[in-house]
Amino acid sequence: MVRIVLVEDQKSIREYVKKMLHTEPSFDVVGMAENGIDGVELIGRLRPDVAVIDIGMPDIDGITLIKIISQRFPLTKVLVLSSHSNNEYIYKALNAGAMGYLHKEISPEEMKEAVRLVSKGYNHLGGRLMKKVINQTSTLNFVDSTSDVLEYAPPTYKGESQALLQKTRSDLESLEVAEKAYLSTTKEEEIAIFLEEKSRKQIGWREIIILFAFAVSATLGLYLVRQRLRSPLPSLSQSEQISNLTKTEFTGKIKPAKIFKIAAPTPSVVEAIYVKIGDHVESGQTIISLKNLEAQKTVEQLTQQHQLVIQQQQTVMQQQETAQQQVLELKNKIFDLNQRETPLATQMAGAELELELAQSQADKVPLPQRQNSIERAQVIYQRAQSKANRLAQLQRQGAISQELLEQAQADARVAKADLEVAQVAAKTSTDLELAKKEKSRIQRRISLNDVQQKRQVLEEQLKKANLDYQQASDRLKLIQQQSEKLLKQKSPSLKSFVTATNKGVIVELPVTPGDQIFTGNTLIGLAEMEKMKVEVSVNARLVNALHPGQKAVVRIGAGAELKEFQAKVVSINPLPGENMNHNVELEFSNPSHALLVGQAAAVQFSLEDK
Repeated sequence: MVRIVLVEDQKSIREYVKKMLHTEPSFDVVGMAENGIDGVELIGRLRPDVAVIDIGMPDIDGITLIKIISQRFPLTKVLVLSSHSNNEYIYKALNAGAMGYLHKEISPEEMKEAVRLVSKGYNHLGGRLMKKVINQTSTLNFVDSTSDVLEYAPPTYKGESQALLQKTRSDLESLEVAEKAYLSTTKEEEIAIFLEEKSRKQIGWREIIILFAFAVSATLGLYLVRQRLRSPLPSLSQSEQISNLTKTEFTGKIKPAKIFKIAAPTPSVVEAIYVKIGDHVESGQTIISLKNLEAQKTVEQLTQQHQLVIQQQQTVMQQQETAQQQVLELKNKIFDLNQRETPLATQMAGAELELELAQSQADKVPLPQRQNSIERAQVIYQRAQSKANRLAQLQRQGAISQELLEQAQADARVAKADLEVAQVAAKTSTDLELAKKEKSRIQRRISLNDVQQKRQVLEEQLKKANLDYQQASDRLKLIQQQSEKLLKQKSPSLKSFVTATNKGVIVELPVTPGDQIFTGNTLIGLAEMEKMKVEVSVNARLVNALHPGQKAVVRIGAGAELKEFQAKVVSINPLPGENMNHNVELEFSNPSHALLVGQAAAVQFSLEDK
């Protein structure tokens, strides 16, 4: 975006030019002034890229206004819009520092093109003014508004070099006229015209021969003209070059010998700017304060990490507490199992055994009506058998009847049977008692086995709980170490200050508060004013007489304010421009810092070497 200020005393012209420039999206008319004093104040406050001014002002002379703007605000380019078209006004305006000169009777397209070129640092003259000026001087080298680049070569030749230059210009103009005569109608165009005229009638051999001869002559003429143009101008001897150099006064504009660029160290946002263009600063002086975006991002990341660590720490502490509580519960269960359930199971098995044995003993006790007691049955059987034996003897003696004997024998058999039944019952009772004891032992083993299995399960759970507790403790320790490390890590500063690396003058300030910048973006252009340089254009036929270290005198100002400085050549561009001029840079000291950037300077080379 090109920022423009209009300084014009006629309101109608101001509004017309503003309306004309507003049709270009890349132009912004930021202010207008109706006189020179207001114009200087407005330019100083807004610092536009281009100042379009009228050379005829009621309060301040236009040439003086141009000088004031060029000296005070070197970054503002001056474009003159005037109703005067005579050479005197044009020369004075350009020498005062104007970058372009336009007549008020111009088209909107030419006006916009002139503003665009001047904003880029190129000189520009209107089409009619260009033709008028170029016939009278060779010190201004322009191209018209249809070209992309405009160059301004300020040197002015005097004395003997003027005649040589005039002769050279005459030769070039004559060659250019000849070339344009041939180039204006090329071979193809002439053939096309001829064919068009003959299109209504038949072309014969005679016409074809004439056409061929014409084409050959045109081609030959064009070739001869080009060969003539390519032939170099007569070279000058070393003494002629030196003589012309010492008698010629070259002009240029002053600029700092060194400009330091201070770049942004990190992506940031400009918070405040403590200087303005043209201010003198000392080394280490604070210029800009920045809000460090990377530091802010780092702080946010550290805060998030710290919060995450705290959450992890709380979670692990809960896990550790849960595992510890589980360990205690399992230990208590195992203790209870060992101290209570195991003896109780043993006691219960013994009690059951004693109960069954008691029951068995109770079953053995014979009741009066029971006949299955072994002792009773044994006594009854013996008595019955003894009775039967006695009755048998008595029966053999005939003392008793056979019937009594048989009855006694029957009773003996019954008693024997009862004895056998009692013996079987006793054996069965003994076997039952043994079976009950075995059952009791088995039940006891089963009870103890259940308790053992339960103990093993609890011990496995306790082992796992101890492992969980240990892992939680280890994780908690690591998290605490990480938390301590984060706390010890120093947070970067959110605000940083840019300071001047050298003593100098602010000549570039491309940022404003609130701008977001990235690493490497230029923040400040700082010019070192102890050394200044001026660049002049020297014709290719004279440049061979110069060499690095060549001494020269730089004159700035006029009359009583004239100042002279001793300078020396520091560089010579080996490649000439389109106008066959070489750029030569000279450097000189500025101990009092009295010079301003953009001031016009006259340079005259010396015969001394170094």
